[in-house]
Amino acid sequence: MKRTKLFVVVMLVVLAAGTLAAQPAAANRVVVYTPAAEELVNILIPMFEEQTGIEVELITAGTGELVKRVEVEQHNPYADVFWGSNPPAVMQPISHLFEEYVSSNDEFMLEQYRNLDGIYTQIAVDLHVILLNRDLMDKLGITVNGYADLLQPELKGKIAHGDATASSSAFLTIVNMLYSMGDRHDLMNPEAWDYIDKFLDNLDGKISSSSGVVHRSVAEGEYPVGLTWEIAALTWVVDGGAPVDVIYMEEGNMSAASVAAKIENSPPNPENAEKFIDFLTSEDAQKAMAQVLNRPLRAGVELPDFMKPLDEMDSFLWDVQDVEVKSPLFRRNISSFSSANSSSCRKITKINL
Repeated sequence: MKRTKLFVVVMLVVLAAGTLAAQPAAANRVVVYTPAAEELVNILIPMFEEQTGIEVELITAGTGELVKRVEVEQHNPYADVFWGSNPPAVMQPISHLFEEYVSSNDEFMLEQYRNLDGIYTQIAVDLHVILLNRDLMDKLGITVNGYADLLQPELKGKIAHGDATASSSAFLTIVNMLYSMGDRHDLMNPEAWDYIDKFLDNLDGKISSSSGVVHRSVAEGEYPVGLTWEIAALTWVVDGGAPVDVIYMEEGNMSAASVAAKIENSPPNPENAEKFIDFLTSEDAQKAMAQVLNRPLRAGVELPDFMKPLDEMDSFLWDVQDVEVKSPLFRRNISSFSSANSSSCRKITKINL
């Protein structure tokens, strides 16, 4: 009997010691879901781990896949932070699964990009641009300064554009078009959709199934014009091996910020989630982002020389409420804007208006 009691006491001590030993490991860890590019991850994660001593378990995948994962895990969350997407268009289905947190660096961010709802901390801005191949444009003898110029007959069938039903880049390009060519507070403005019809007609059924093909096909001389995201376009400028120019549209440039949010009821690392979000908005991290062509949002952080400042272009924030309310209708309208349906997508976009 005494031996049994002694054994129980010893086991309790061992278990308690094991628990105590495990606590520091749990406290020194944060789990992050992100669709962020490899270049960004490779520069930021080691910085965070070195500065804080906190180990990062990084799970990378496409935004849609990660959104579904958070939704499935909502009763038993695995991750602490979701980092790298835009709330209105993509994260709306899981917006109720985040908890409030405002970064300690919020006051240092550009005023229009501070945390407005207590949940989403805006990290960097992603612009969508027009990429031109100078050699091919010279042969055509035309200029392109914005969306209206894409309707020139010389460009019929010569515009590289992605599948807006499958590519987030192509999706946001169409949103930018609609707000720029119509009403910046009405995603379903009839005049803007009239422009989309004309644009689709000038694509002449040529829609790429891959957003990566769009900028490569322009840089490599297959297409004179392509619609892509800023980071991809500027990469070709930095490399210097292709005759390309980046055009910020004269009709307007919609800035959509990538965000970070703290997942509700996350595992035993809520403080580390907050530390990670604070790090992303720190001066060191924001400067590092600029090095890999991400447009930082912290005031005072210098942009690379080849990146045009927002205050030197017609830039605007998209209407979050308008996107959230009209997103289902908008998505139905672009269902034909697909590489699979490219031969029969003209004039279909005006359904449901």
